[in-house]
This record gives sequence, C-alpha cells and structure tokens, in this order.
Amino acid sequence: DRPAALCEPCAPGSARQVLRDPQVLLLAASYFCSNYVFYFFFNWLYIYLVEHRGLKILEGGIFAAIPWISGAVGALLGGLGCDWVSRRRGKRIAHRVFGGVGLAVSGAMLLGAAYSAGPVGAVVFLSLCLGFQQMTDAVFWSAAISVSGKHSSSASGVMNTGGNIVGGIGALLVPLTVRSFGWPAALVTGTVFAGVGAVLWLWIRADSPRAAAWLGFAFGAGFFLVGVSWVYVSLHDFGGMPLPSSSMAEAAPAPPGIDRKAPPYKVSPRGGLPASGPGARYNHCERIWCMA
Repeated sequence: DRPAALCEPCAPGSARQVLRDPQVLLLAASYFCSNYVFYFFFNWLYIYLVEHRGLKILEGGIFAAIPWISGAVGALLGGLGCDWVSRRRGKRIAHRVFGGVGLAVSGAMLLGAAYSAGPVGAVVFLSLCLGFQQMTDAVFWSAAISVSGKHSSSASGVMNTGGNIVGGIGALLVPLTVRSFGWPAALVTGTVFAGVGAVLWLWIRADSPRAAAWLGFAFGAGFFLVGVSWVYVSLHDFGGMPLPSSSMAEAAPAPPGIDRKAPPYKVSPRGGLPASGPGARYNHCERIWCMA
C-alpha cells in the first residue's frame, strides 16, 4: 500500500542530494543535540549517582535503572502521540510539539536534577528528563522519512551519523566540565544542548518533501544573498568603486567553471576575469576601475 514514488529505486547521486538538503541537516543537528543528553545517561549516569550523589554501588545500580524504564515508556508514548496529533493537526505541528517541546522539557528536567537537594529528587528529575528525551526519538525518524521521501535511507543515515558523533564529544566534554566546574555544570551543558535542539525544530517542516524543497529554496536564497553582499563590500569599501558601478559588477554572472553545459569563456591572463562570454561586459568596468 506504499506510494509508488517511495518504491522506486533512488537515482545515482542521492547521497549528495541529501547532504545538500537543509531539512536533513537541521534534523541531523537537532538529533546531535538530543543525543548529547542520551549519551550522558548512557556513559555517566551511574558514575554521577555514586560519585556525586553518594549512593552505594548496589543502590546506584538500582536508581540508575529507573530513568531507563521511564525512557522506554516515553519512547512508546512519543510515537503513539505523534501519530495521533498528526492525524488531527498535521505532521508539522505534531513533530514540532513532540520534538521541540519534548527536548525543551527534557533540558528543564536535567537542570532540575543538577540543583536538586537529594539523590531521590535528582533521580526523579533524571527519569523525567530521559523520558521526554526518548519521546522525541521516534519523532526524529518519522520526520527524516517525511522530508526526504524516497531518499529516506540516506537521510536517516545522515541524521544518525550526527546522533552518534556526539557520543564521542560528550565522552570528553563531560569529564572536562566536571573537573573544572563540577557535576552541576556538566548537567547544565546537557540543558544547553537540549535547548538548541528544541529551537532547531522551529525550522523543521515534516509535512512533505515538497514543503522541505520550498524551505530549502528559501534557505539557499538567503545564504546566497548574505554571501554575495561581500562582493559589494570588496568592490565598494576596499576597492573604492562607486555605488552604481559596484552594484552592476555584483550583478554580473560568475564564470561557469564546474557547469559543463555553460558556454565556454576565454579567461584573461590578467586577474582571471572572463575576456569573453556573458559576464565579460560587466567585468570591463572592474578592469577599468582597477587600472584607474
């Protein structure tokens, strides 16, 4: 019963296409932040309870198991809840609620654990933290499929790579933070990562690949406009070119370079500017200004 478009084999170069998709990159970045919290529990929870909270070895093992039970329940509720809200309010709202709000609450619970007075209160906050963090896990994978369509395997791989790389970063950052500032500060780093991951959901659109394509176009256009402004700065501020001339030069098309289908250029031996082709008429004003 799957759509025919999702059953077709991917064309060559799908991995490169996924790596250029801002939606997939946003998901990978948010999953990176989310898994920083997860790997804190995976690597440091037991040590934190025994070393900082003063629990005995056996007590530490028992109390360390409670957040993982909470996480299992949260993962199930997150998947079921996201599906339920998606049918009523749409995928975008459902994913942002369970992804973004879930991470924000998870970070708040981790902050509560950092400054909780006793070990029992800390374990309660930690259990809620991991429960809300795991609530987002199914949401990430669902969003990866929604935004990438038939490229969902490549998109899931990119997202999961971001989620696993952070395990090594946390393994170094947590002990360094503990040594310099103490355990509360180490937990606060998890709150910061969770907050950043939650904010990134404001730009993630898990409606459909078409919605992701429009956001990708907007992202690329904004990125281009910000970058091309430096051409004007270099010509006007540093080269002293008047405003009209620098604006015309900035609008000149760039040499094709990598585009094999574009018409060939004859490159001038002086400065590498096109001597002929579509952009040559604009570049003459740059040459004249530099010679002057």
